[in-house]
Amino acid sequence: MGAPVVVYIRGEVHTLASALRPELELANPNDFVSVTQPHPLDDFIEVNAPTRAAVRDALLAVRGHIATARNCASAACSTGRK
Repeated sequence: MGAPVVVYIRGEVHTLASALRPELELANPNDFVSVTQPHPLDDFIEVNAPTRAAVRDALLAVRGHIATARNCASAACSTGRK
């Protein structure tokens, strides 16, 4: 495997970082990963991962979780309400 990569995602803050880090850790248990917002006033997050593909896969997984949550919320599936 190549050298680790650093990816900057503009327009995102700690909310995406908090969702992205566990996905990267699950998919890459033996590699160093981190997702940080370097400063509270910064409008970007810094992602350290083994590859750009790992970042892409983690972003797609987070997107899938959000879609599932939206579908569940619109259908009120967790409470059984209609």
